[in-house]
Amino acid sequence: MTAHRRLAAAATVGILLLPACSTTQPDTPDDAVTTTTAALDRDPHPVTTPLPEADTAGMWLPLAFQDRRIIDPGWDTEVLHADGVFLGVSDLGDHVAFTAVDVHGEILWSAERPGGNTDFELRTDDGSAIAVLPDNAPEAAATVSGFDLTTGEQVWGPEESPGPGGTDTAEQTESARAADGTHFDPGTGTRVTVQDTTLRAESADGSELWTLSVDADTQVAGLAGALLYLREGDAIRVHNVVTGAVAQAYDPEGQGRVVVPSMMGSQGAAVLLDGEHRLLAVAPEPSAAPGGPPDD
Repeated sequence: MTAHRRLAAAATVGILLLPACSTTQPDTPDDAVTTTTAALDRDPHPVTTPLPEADTAGMWLPLAFQDRRIIDPGWDTEVLHADGVFLGVSDLGDHVAFTAVDVHGEILWSAERPGGNTDFELRTDDGSAIAVLPDNAPEAAATVSGFDLTTGEQVWGPEESPGPGGTDTAEQTESARAADGTHFDPGTGTRVTVQDTTLRAESADGSELWTLSVDADTQVAGLAGALLYLREGDAIRVHNVVTGAVAQAYDPEGQGRVVVPSMMGSQGAAVLLDGEHRLLAVAPEPSAAPGGPPDD
């Protein structure tokens, strides 16, 4: 028999005020040099410059990430993840740059495309994660090419969109959002949906775990590490996604801009949202056993 219990919407322990904030980009100078299509480095290539550390001084971070190294990859759109690799795209105005980053914050490869080529995806082909990148060059047919997500090696293409077969990866979106508004936590297999004023969580086999009455404007702000982050107006409330219990995810005496984890990757690395700005909390350092080397 499926366990079903109703949680009181009045349980507001752990609500955090979310100060208004916005992330702005510097204006592009009028005399900025436009990158020509011919000058773009389309092939995935290594990058030796390390990603910059994020300035966390004004951030109210979740407790789980307060001691983490947090970097700023400059990603401007939804980040995809598979096989311990995060893939995001930076909009640089006249062109875009795709960057694949591992759980330790190291750039594995980067590739450039003309501006507007931001609609990418991840697929699984013969057990390997493939990055499917678009290439809509001026005065040419739109194509896509597939690259090994870890190495950047070209696997197929260019082909007319959508390209050869393969299946979408299960971890590819921030919160793994489905078209019907369902949010999925890969770690626990829990699915969460918000319909009108009802928040519902279901287990991997479709059994209802719990329901919660919420305000009509309640949104799922993030889902990572078995914690569900709800945005209610200017406040953030956190619940255990399996039990529905209110969780203490932040230091109650903290202050600053509330940063919400949106996706947890391999080994604890996570995409964090500072407003609409995407950051990456790298995997925690392996602990060393007494008298022995660090864990792998």
